[in-house]
Amino acid sequence: MVETTIDEIIIGQKRRSQRSPKSSPTERGYWTTERLDWLEDKVTKNNALYDDYTLNDGSGAYRSSTAELVRYLKGLPEWAGLSAAQAHEAIVVGLYKLRQDSDDVWELLSENYDGTSAEEDFLAGWRGLRIGKLDAADYLQQAVEQAKNRPIGYNEDDEQVTRLQPLTKGFKLFCDVCLYLQTMVGPGYILLPQSKLAELLDVSQQMISAYCRRAEDAGFLVKLDPRYSAVGHRAIRWHCTSTWSK
Repeated sequence: MVETTIDEIIIGQKRRSQRSPKSSPTERGYWTTERLDWLEDKVTKNNALYDDYTLNDGSGAYRSSTAELVRYLKGLPEWAGLSAAQAHEAIVVGLYKLRQDSDDVWELLSENYDGTSAEEDFLAGWRGLRIGKLDAADYLQQAVEQAKNRPIGYNEDDEQVTRLQPLTKGFKLFCDVCLYLQTMVGPGYILLPQSKLAELLDVSQQMISAYCRRAEDAGFLVKLDPRYSAVGHRAIRWHCTSTWSK
């Protein structure tokens, strides 16, 4: 069990609130009403998915009690780079604001199937979650959701943005997806499976292929491994030369 108390965490956030922007999850002003509504929704979905898993006696792919919540949070660029300790500190405050009638904020989440507490499961999951341990579709789905719900503002004077012109609505959305994906992955490669991405963006597969070529021509995307095989389910490995930050 982690020994840090709610009061110690909040006091620490107050001390830092004057030094960093409120877009950082570890800052006092981060948990706005909108973000708390989002968190409440994700906690509910996380619990529903875990309940389904336990009702089926743990059959199917293994799922821990906070796995989906960790994935949702790591899908947010401002959370993607946090250490387990930083993520723990931030989520404790968010959960506390959702459940003000009890100090045991982790009661909002289920105890793990093997008896591990939700708190310990969250910490272990945060440390263990890497791109190699997730289906790429999970990241792609999250990146598309983020791109649709939180369009990225571009600096029109930036040289790379100029090379991406004309930034039509569809191409801009595609570029936002690439930015969010690369931010989630870090320095590694991203996968842009054309059939799946076309379905998520409601465009043709040929359009996704055209977007990739345009982004590559602009230097926005770089091929790390150009080999492609539809039969072998092998997608091109790309690297987006930019990442997103507030």
